[in-house]
Amino acid sequence: MKKLDSITSIKKTVQILSSVSYENYSDGKAKTYLDYMEGYRADEDRLISPILL
Repeated sequence: MKKLDSITSIKKTVQILSSVSYENYSDGKAKTYLDYMEGYRADEDRLISPILL
């Protein structure tokens, strides 16, 4: 993978992770992806179910 492709992939990943309202999936406790991953995962199934359907 070329360096530019790697940077584009990273930017896209950050964009996707930033587009989620983590407050909706953590009973209002997590505002960012990092907060969510640090343990405020109240309902992880609700987060991934739209992707799986």
